[in-house]
Amino acid sequence: MAVLDNASHRLRYTNAGHNPGLLLRHDGETERLPATGIPLGILPGAEYGLEERTLDVGDTLVLYTDGITEACDPDGEEYGLERLQQVGRSHAQADLEELEDAIERDVAQFARGVPFADDRTLVLLRRLD
Repeated sequence: MAVLDNASHRLRYTNAGHNPGLLLRHDGETERLPATGIPLGILPGAEYGLEERTLDVGDTLVLYTDGITEACDPDGEEYGLERLQQVGRSHAQADLEELEDAIERDVAQFARGVPFADDRTLVLLRRLD
């Protein structure tokens, strides 16, 4: 779950054991936004941390499901977070529709026809001003 304050450009989030979000900074750096607790529902009463980041002009937030990073090629190799991060970085200046297309194309080319075993969801957000 994430909340973005449009006035301060602060992103507050908690992550119940899911894949780390990627924050593609305008200066070329990439920051992984790690889980702040264990997967939801595993332990009753589990507590979850809250993290904050400030989005600068040109920063892009990439949220995705494991259907993207766990997509397999014919040899059983997973697409992985490193590949997703590389595609994100190489298209970080493209508009969000182009970035989405680049990621989808790269995952499909990597899989080379192997059916996807899980859903693929991608959420992109960029601070423009």
